[in-house]
Amino acid sequence: MATLAEVKATQIELIKDWAVMLLRRSDHYVIKQYELSVEIPEEIVAKRVSIRDYCTTVENAINDATDSDAVIEVVETIGATWPTDG
Repeated sequence: MATLAEVKATQIELIKDWAVMLLRRSDHYVIKQYELSVEIPEEIVAKRVSIRDYCTTVENAINDATDSDAVIEVVETIGATWPTDG
């Protein structure tokens, strides 16, 4: 059976992987800005900030959980309502 620390670490890794997947949808804007100095639309910037902030919120809630059941509850409730496009 996994320890609480292992459960937290696994869930945080999954949360971060999900955030990366969402951010990849708009990475081309960041690349164009870097390579060509093209402005990133404000709504894209806002969505990317929202995804990163949400990831931090979920990660903090996981870290605050006091047992494995609480970790799962966080993932199933808070972690289930991600911003949908980046």
